[in-house]
Amino acid sequence: MIAELGRQLKGRTELAKFHVAPFANFPYISVDLEGLQFFGSATDTLPIYRFQDLYVGFDVAEWMRGKLNIKQLRVEGGEWNIVIEQAARINLLEAKNPKKKEADSSKTAI
Repeated sequence: MIAELGRQLKGRTELAKFHVAPFANFPYISVDLEGLQFFGSATDTLPIYRFQDLYVGFDVAEWMRGKLNIKQLRVEGGEWNIVIEQAARINLLEAKNPKKKEADSSKTAI
């Protein structure tokens, strides 16, 4: 999942570890994303956000029917480093934009 985000977004996502936390968002089952960080680019050293624990709660019955709807989010410890740059560009929004697909240089229009 993290690798797929890296292929799609301009920014870089890092995750230390994750585990099931069955009672963190009761009555929902949660996955605890520990040490989740998101950077604006592959070379940035200051994360745009980092969370010590991000609990993602969902309904198991819905998930077993093929639907994964997030019901509840809970954050423990973390910080945001949002920067508004010139021309009202916001670092978080710029980094979350999808990567532009490179043109296929092997095809030439005549």
